[in-house]
Amino acid sequence: MLPARPLVLLAALAALPAAAVDRLDDRDFATQTPACEDLYRFANGGWLQATPIEGERVNRFTALRKAAEAQRLELLQAALDRPADPLDQAIADLARSALDETPLQASRKAALAALLPALDTLQGREQVGELIRAYQARGLPVLAQLGPGSTPKRVHVDVQVLGLPDPRFYTSDDPAVRDWLGRYRAYVQALLAAAGSPDPDGESAWVLDLEARVAQAVQPGTPIRSQPRRAFERAHPGLDLAGLLEDQGLRKRTEVELEGADQLAALDGLARALHPVQWRAWLRFRVVHLLAPWLDAPFREPWERFYRTGLAGQSRPTEPRLRALELVEHWLPEALAQRYLDRHFDARRQQAAEALVEALRGTLGEALADQPLWQETTRRRARAKLEALEVDFGLLPARPRIEVRLDPANLVGNLLAIGRWRAREASAENLARAGLVLQPQLGYLRERNRLLASASVWQPPLFDPEAEPALRFGGLGALLAHELVHGFDLGGASFDAEGRAEAWWEEADRAAWTTASAPLIQQYAGYPGSGDRPLDGGRVQAEALADLSGLEIAWRAFRRAQPDPELPLRWGLSPAQRFFVAWASLWREQASEEAQRSDLLHAAAPPAHYRAIGPLPHLPAFAQAFRCRPEQAMLRAPARVRMWSGEEPATP
Repeated sequence: MLPARPLVLLAALAALPAAAVDRLDDRDFATQTPACEDLYRFANGGWLQATPIEGERVNRFTALRKAAEAQRLELLQAALDRPADPLDQAIADLARSALDETPLQASRKAALAALLPALDTLQGREQVGELIRAYQARGLPVLAQLGPGSTPKRVHVDVQVLGLPDPRFYTSDDPAVRDWLGRYRAYVQALLAAAGSPDPDGESAWVLDLEARVAQAVQPGTPIRSQPRRAFERAHPGLDLAGLLEDQGLRKRTEVELEGADQLAALDGLARALHPVQWRAWLRFRVVHLLAPWLDAPFREPWERFYRTGLAGQSRPTEPRLRALELVEHWLPEALAQRYLDRHFDARRQQAAEALVEALRGTLGEALADQPLWQETTRRRARAKLEALEVDFGLLPARPRIEVRLDPANLVGNLLAIGRWRAREASAENLARAGLVLQPQLGYLRERNRLLASASVWQPPLFDPEAEPALRFGGLGALLAHELVHGFDLGGASFDAEGRAEAWWEEADRAAWTTASAPLIQQYAGYPGSGDRPLDGGRVQAEALADLSGLEIAWRAFRRAQPDPELPLRWGLSPAQRFFVAWASLWREQASEEAQRSDLLHAAAPPAHYRAIGPLPHLPAFAQAFRCRPEQAMLRAPARVRMWSGEEPATP
């Protein structure tokens, strides 16, 4: 059995103030629709009528992303106005260097005047490695991103020199793909012209030829290779890698983690084969290409047109503040992440998050111990896997120190200084984890047996530490339970407690699980699809089952935290009813016709409406809460699916 600690945390959850903040709004309801006929409309009809479609879709999760972006902008503004921490000062200095176009232009001109004339010294093939080494030493990763590896003895070398995201862009005969290659050449030509190339058209041809040769050598799925540093240096004699590592203070590290080994091998061969004229063209482009997203309009706008609006299909950040935020998130993400944690994930919020997760974890542990479809061997393995589960809030391992002097009037100088510092001294783990803080992320990682619920998830509209138990468990709690259950469904059955690919269910357990969950396929196939095509119940079954299981686990945990499911009433709803309204409210969405069609035809999960109502026929607690009659719509299903045994917990 699991230790008793989760039950203590359940009591802590129940003791939090219940009435300080409620995140349901009765203006969102449409009570003229009976909950037993359509809980989704009952909970969300008012909101659906009042909320227009913006872009592809509007829902709780787009609202969460907007809230997180607003918080990051607020942190940026606070750093600019009143820096209260050394990290604020670094953020402010970097942001200021990009806010005004006039000093930005001056910084770019001075930097290119210092960086590009070196190309004229490249006269022989033996000088290719020397010039690449010189640029890398200045902080420009024209060949590779360098940084600390996974251990103090290792250096990480990441070689990604192709300007297009897939090698097939260079080799495909498909007309649409060839069109993108033509657009890419136009981008290359625009940057070369802005950089003062004597022959932008000719040099753009040289650039594409070199990249096409590298692309032809790329082997899909090439793994990261670990090798002794000396062997790494000897294997690439044309690129002076020993000198390159020496310049960065990295030769004391005895091993290399190499990412992009096929690209590096191809470049090493080309260093001894191609004419210096071609190398000068490519290096001129690489220098300005690496800086282009952050420079003034003659360089930034071609990059925006090709990459952001073209390949990515995103809108451009028109406000200087948004560009400055993007700059800080890219170049100093660990600084902004730490200040986010300081401001928005304090000890009290973290304790509330831990209490909710542990309450669900304890309840799931009890359900695993009584799982009716498994043999005792599988139950025992499941409990061991749950014990080993890691809960990750995306925190940084150590408070970062930005040990580089930044000039608020010299953007390019700042970027080069950060590049040099990051290669030598910056914490690779802080850098890798900063994105978990800055972007809301929630999911179960099977290969690591880890529940990831990043710090920016723990805020409205998904969570408030002072909301009542019905809202905490019926909303984010059910979503967390959904993810936890993925460790113990048919997908999780292929990964053990350490995240290794190993089957740990007995075959009879798989057969019983498959049989018990089969009615969901027919149920979801009965919902309207796209045109005359019904929803594919088989495609969405796994996620539908996780919704059902997660909601059942969340309900059990809620009943432990809520002394009385009938009182107090709010908006005429009992706590039990508010639990299910919170669940339905979680999935409210306005989506474009194209987005709805895509969800119906391709998504692994059911569309929002069906996610809200699909589990309800299988949960007696819902019918009891709303006094539903068997013939009403929310209780209709081909057969009741019961994956977990056990009676409703007794009132504490």
